[in-house]
Amino acid sequence: ARAFRLERTTRGHELAAATAAVARGRLELLALLGLHPEAPIELLPTLELPPAAVEAGAEGTDVPSLQQLQLAHTTSERALQLAIRRQWPDLVLSPGFGEEDAQPRAALGFSVPLPLFSGNDEAIAKARAERDLAAEALRCGHEQFVQELALAQQQERAASEQRERLTRELLPMAAQQVEDGRRLAELGQLDTL
Repeated sequence: ARAFRLERTTRGHELAAATAAVARGRLELLALLGLHPEAPIELLPTLELPPAAVEAGAEGTDVPSLQQLQLAHTTSERALQLAIRRQWPDLVLSPGFGEEDAQPRAALGFSVPLPLFSGNDEAIAKARAERDLAAEALRCGHEQFVQELALAQQQERAASEQRERLTRELLPMAAQQVEDGRRLAELGQLDTL
């Protein structure tokens, strides 16, 4: 009877591992589809498209790789603001000395940088493209982190359930089996088969 209980427990562990594999596969499929791990969708084996589900928002985290992407996005945003600011450059006034009719006189000069005529369009376009690239990298990094986090949480749950089952069911039964084997060996009635 104990052998049957051991076999049932082993099959229970295999079922738990298969359930964890199904959950992991679902998370990987959602990641390939670009959906949030907790997206309220039901996966059906059909070619018909269901109505679009609202994607749940992910909470912000303090992950170094995401912080690096956030800082890159902030830097590119400020570079765009600077390029737009340079679209209307400041006049530069410069005092100086000059000569007129061989007489030294105080002079006042001014200069207008070239972007006044071009509108700094090239620098603005480049800064805007870099900002869009940084924003997309941040979105992709956040999505990848959320998917990896959900997968790690699911694996942690499956491992804890398996550990709990092992300590609660299998270890006591194995210890009892060893104890019964010792007792039978002491009595001289041990059948190795």
